[in-house]
Amino acid sequence: MNIAVSGMRPGAMFTEDLLWIEQARGAAALAVVILHVSAGVVRGVSDVTSAAWWIGNIVDSAMRWCVPVFVMISGALLLDPAKSLGSFSTFYSRRASRIGWPLVFWSALFLIWNGWRGYLRSGHVDWDAIIGMLLSGQPHYHLWYLFMLLGLYLVAPFVRVLLNHLDRPTTMCFCSLLFVLSLASALHDHVAGARRAFFLFWFLPYLSYFTAGAVMRRSSPKVGKGGLLGLVLSSVALTAIGYYVVSVWTDVPSGLYFYDYFSVTVIPMAIAVFILLRETPPSRVLVGLAPYSLGVYLVHPLFLDGLSRLGFKEWQFNPLWSIPAEVLLVLLLSLSSVWAIRRISILRRLV
Repeated sequence: MNIAVSGMRPGAMFTEDLLWIEQARGAAALAVVILHVSAGVVRGVSDVTSAAWWIGNIVDSAMRWCVPVFVMISGALLLDPAKSLGSFSTFYSRRASRIGWPLVFWSALFLIWNGWRGYLRSGHVDWDAIIGMLLSGQPHYHLWYLFMLLGLYLVAPFVRVLLNHLDRPTTMCFCSLLFVLSLASALHDHVAGARRAFFLFWFLPYLSYFTAGAVMRRSSPKVGKGGLLGLVLSSVALTAIGYYVVSVWTDVPSGLYFYDYFSVTVIPMAIAVFILLRETPPSRVLVGLAPYSLGVYLVHPLFLDGLSRLGFKEWQFNPLWSIPAEVLLVLLLSLSSVWAIRRISILRRLV
């Protein structure tokens, strides 16, 4: 059965099997915006016992599944044995076309943006800092995701071959092992204070979510929606409480372990949300948002920074209204700009 959804690219059609993936993509894009807005409250409010801080902490904790779901979507699509990826050259050229232009353009734009902000603060451009951002794979705080995707795309054909030659029990064990290793690595890095690896290696822990997306696309959940929702809510609560307790007992950087995408609380949250999005009837709003998800991810920090410079700092107001108000405003501005960019054929590849 083919279904057309209002708000998608003209002529875009999706089978029911893929419609839930579009829903997951739209939900993850929305969650990223909510996460970055609520993170401003967590960073801005110094009193971790205040109601404002707890609201920001709970909302931030509740959105920690966003990037893992994006990665699982990629795995569900690229590692699907029923879909042909073509030759190596065809696969890599398609991926390069999809991610190459956005990576180059938005990296350059945000390097200029950060250089300009530094110039306004100090009266000169800190070229060492600019070069350091580029070499570290973080021209801006959110662009690390594109650099990480480079690694996943590089190994995707080989992971696909491996999974196609494993039976289901072995695949499940392999995927579980990847999660155990990723969890252990994240815990070690936070306890030992290890520096982040070179960006070409960032994809390694994300192989766990990547393969999980392929596994769960074809798997029927053994837990009902009620159980999955309970797992999500308990994971959110443990993430928020864990961050608070460790921050108070030790320090804030140590508490940030619970926000890590590979923390003991976020991994089950992300998997449960992914399955729930698959099992939930499609939302026209979320599915309609899906074609703009990459663009929203790329441009929304510009509007967050702009609003902050105009004096709207979400942590200075009651987060009960400042978070949803800013999320709505940033989302509308981002969608409008992405829509406008997509109307110009030469710029369409950038979003």
